Amino acid sequence: MKNAKARRNRRNKIIEISMALLSASESGLRVAYIQKVIEDSCRFRCSPNTLGQVMSVKVRSGEVEQSLTKEGHSFWKLNPVYIPPVETD
Repeated sequence: MKNAKARRNRRNKIIEISMALLSASESGLRVAYIQKVIEDSCRFRCSPNTLGQVMSVKVRSGEVEQSLTKEGHSFWKLNPVYIPPVETD
């Protein structure tokens, strides 16, 4: 799967899973945890470097806030401005 359509599908799947995990967690998640979940749920490998490159658009736009933990691990959290309101009936 080295063609452009397969790469685009993998990128879209990485973004979809990452954003779903981040929207489910109010306090944010470590990048290594997101990467591990993606590798466990998909048939392709996703290194932390690849994850960072694919998600760099979301980080630069401000939709995802990036920080470091006390130990120096990358940590992502959804920006509260971009979290859609939950509709209740």
